[in-house]
Amino acid sequence: MASSHNYALVVDDGSVADDRSTNIVDESANLIGLDPPRWRTWEFGLYYLAVGATVWTFFARMWDMSQETYPDYEQYRQYLKPGWMLGRLLDTSDMQYMGFRQNLGILTAVMAAHVPLSWWVRRAAPTRPEAEFLYSLIFSLVFLAVAHGYHLVKIVAVLLLNFALTRVMRSTRIAPVVTWAWSVGMLLTVAWTGGFRQLNVSGGYGGLMRWEITFNFCVLRMISYNMDYYWSLTDSSARLLQNHGTCRGHPDAPTHTLDPPPYCCPKLRASMPRPRDEYRLVPFLAYMLYIPLYFAGPIVSFNAWMAQRVRRPAHLTRSFVANDAAHVLHAGDHARARMARARPADMAVIGYLSLKFIWLKLMVIWRFFRFWSLADGIDPPENMKRCMSNNYSAVAFWRDWHASFNLWNIRYLYVPLGGAKTRWLNLWVIFTFVAVWHDLELNLLAWGWLIVLFMVPELVATVVFRPYSRRWWFRHVSALGAVLNIAGMITANLVGFAVGVDGMRHLWEGLFDPPADGALTVLAAGRVPVCIGADHV
Repeated sequence: MASSHNYALVVDDGSVADDRSTNIVDESANLIGLDPPRWRTWEFGLYYLAVGATVWTFFARMWDMSQETYPDYEQYRQYLKPGWMLGRLLDTSDMQYMGFRQNLGILTAVMAAHVPLSWWVRRAAPTRPEAEFLYSLIFSLVFLAVAHGYHLVKIVAVLLLNFALTRVMRSTRIAPVVTWAWSVGMLLTVAWTGGFRQLNVSGGYGGLMRWEITFNFCVLRMISYNMDYYWSLTDSSARLLQNHGTCRGHPDAPTHTLDPPPYCCPKLRASMPRPRDEYRLVPFLAYMLYIPLYFAGPIVSFNAWMAQRVRRPAHLTRSFVANDAAHVLHAGDHARARMARARPADMAVIGYLSLKFIWLKLMVIWRFFRFWSLADGIDPPENMKRCMSNNYSAVAFWRDWHASFNLWNIRYLYVPLGGAKTRWLNLWVIFTFVAVWHDLELNLLAWGWLIVLFMVPELVATVVFRPYSRRWWFRHVSALGAVLNIAGMITANLVGFAVGVDGMRHLWEGLFDPPADGALTVLAAGRVPVCIGADHV
């Protein structure tokens, strides 16, 4: 693999060596089995031109398609509303982002009240963590009473039943099976009954938002609590500590306690059982209803939530970019409108930038709530670690897209089901659950199964081509595979979260009509730019 780092050779007097260092670096790279950097080669010079032209063409074409002069403008005009940016209309086709945008002021005000009060409680009772749990629970109940109205009683009733279930099952061998059956059964029941609509109170205050929309996150937290409690009764904490030598090697790390400090690695915080008294009812309810992470995550396990008290800054600058994109580039409404006269190149631009907007939207939402949690002293995983375009492996893509959910799936599904030994079966089970967890829709089931289908060729190719990784042509084969991977990821995500199965079929039919133009579009828009990433990483 070629290195992309710049090197400078420092001589004894501290000065930087002359240009001959470049040759020395190249020779050193060859000695240790690395190819010399290609940043200044003619090959990469052509790549730079190709990427610049492609990016410019994509955005210029999307800008043209977002103007009133575009032939199919009236087909998506219904999704546009007056905006605030220099007279530009706002793309309102994404209801999730519009809902977050409209309620951002309220959420910010609630955060401004919640965090200082939490700090005050922590300062007032530094040696009484139960005070912090009680405050968090009371604040959550008050806020959710406004958000969900009398439906909050349904939520609390489900949580109390879940807590009672853990106390009945305790460390019995069937406890994990019962936990999963109960949790998935409750997820399906809530979806099928519309949030137990039979129990609705006529004329009662039903709140500002439907509670069943966010209940899927409660299901993940229920499974996390139940399994963490079960493993606290059955797993050896000493064995877990032995497997995490990096944390034990910290100069301030305790050598006699099973309560890991907050600076330990996130994996240890998630896997290390908590003291038994921390699995009580009040901490359980405080965790389940924790406001900063209640509506959208990121997902944090019960053990990790209880263990940490770390505060770190977060970055919210991309929120402005997402808002600008909704004003300037109307990719989402184009995808939904299914323009009849769009050219193959237009279809490629629409599909690519629609997924870009989904990535940007989710990152803004997740980072807002993560910032809230960080301000309160709880450090959940970063959900969106990388962009889709610089992550050309399908397997690696899902480690970094909704990363906290990936960690959750590894801990509570992948490893218990056998891990790598049964990978080929695990993938189908996991992504079927992930699809059902999102919603009971055919589009999402198709999304989950498409992901697995697109992963299988990569897993097979990795095994087949590994012996040839040092051949000159290997990076070009990898680049071609990267193009296919990104095309597959775009297809799967647009099916699940943007246009559905029918809409995706329309996009692909338009992309390959005529077939020759479509093939050239895919190769031009995907092969050259991605080749750069595959070649130099």
